[in-house]
Amino acid sequence: MDLSSGKRTPFTLARGHMHCRWNELRRASYSNFVSAVRGFRAHLAGAHTEIKVSGFPDDRRLVPHLDAEATAHRQAMDRAFTEVQMIASAEETVAAAGMLHRIAFRVATARGLYDRVLSERYSNQLWLAERAFIDAARTELGYGCSP
Repeated sequence: MDLSSGKRTPFTLARGHMHCRWNELRRASYSNFVSAVRGFRAHLAGAHTEIKVSGFPDDRRLVPHLDAEATAHRQAMDRAFTEVQMIASAEETVAAAGMLHRIAFRVATARGLYDRVLSERYSNQLWLAERAFIDAARTELGYGCSP
């Protein structure tokens, strides 16, 4: 609608269509990111996954060294995270995605340290971070938080 007259014009219809299109792109990007994180987590939980952990050169952090298949899952997660960073319109969504990404990587480290057993603490943090990301994305898209 034209704000001054209340009439629909081609310009306001096109602008509304673009807004809907951007929301569709965001929703697809956010779904892809959650799917990539879940794929990474599922692979880490597998008995065949080999992860070694070593110290980072600064001696403050641990770094997981992933097998080829886990590396492919991690790269898919990283790509999806970058897409979220580029397309999100709310800083809260980007922050929640960053936390989910970091915790997923920490799960890999915990998996490497505890030999085939996902640390329950990090696993629970991963699900909480996923929920926080989904809630932030839903809020950004105008759906409100999930129940």
